[in-house]
Amino acid sequence: MSAFLQYLISGIAVGCGFALLASGLVAIHRVTRVVNFAQGMFAVVGGMTAGSLLSSGLPHVAAEAPRCSSRARSAWPSGSPRRASAARPRSRR
Repeated sequence: MSAFLQYLISGIAVGCGFALLASGLVAIHRVTRVVNFAQGMFAVVGGMTAGSLLSSGLPHVAAEAPRCSSRARSAWPSGSPRRASAARPRSRR
């Protein structure tokens, strides 16, 4: 029964991660009308950072802060320059 609970909790956690990525894609698409597949890269960067820190023996709580900051640093170059077309609403055709 212990293995079942571990698999259940792990599956729910992975499903929540996929749901967060999907809702982020939907939110970005609704605002910009552009599908931004680079968002998946940000998740991969964060996951690889957390995985490498966890495999080096760092506790889970201590591995989360560098994971979040690595995702923010990888997203900064693509999100910082704002185009004028993204600031004004598009007209309906």
